[in-house]
Amino acid sequence: SSKNAGFTSSAVIEALSFISDRKWVVVECLLRVAPTYEIQKMLLSRVVAETDKFSNASDISADDEDSKWWLRVRLAALGALDRLETLRAMHLGNFSSSAYESFRFVHYLDAAKAIARAGNARGLEILLQRHKDWFRKRDLLDTLGEISECTRIASMSSPV
Repeated sequence: SSKNAGFTSSAVIEALSFISDRKWVVVECLLRVAPTYEIQKMLLSRVVAETDKFSNASDISADDEDSKWWLRVRLAALGALDRLETLRAMHLGNFSSSAYESFRFVHYLDAAKAIARAGNARGLEILLQRHKDWFRKRDLLDTLGEISECTRIASMSSPV
């Protein structure tokens, strides 16, 4: 849209480089919902880059609250990137900022139930595959019970 004209990754990176309060920058990049996938990924990648020196938790002392804050922000950004990629895969490579805004903080089980209720078998399969370790520890019968009785069986079969 014309509202987002001129809103490019390079313009954002340049604007962020002039801000001296780096904590503010990473929080804004982490919480902001961008109009495009590319800019959203760039914002989250910026957080990962800013927090790179805090990537090894064993180097952080127990009483170093500042470093622990940076590590938590890094983990949040890595999780957000994973959710961004999961959502993009579920939407066949398309990006919706409103869908990302809804999906980024939702509990995986709640997301799976909502996807099942919507009859989106492919989306549910992608979510379960990408987070199989998390879902392996859960009872999926409640989630599968959310699939509508009107859903065509053919749409539920897994592609081989």
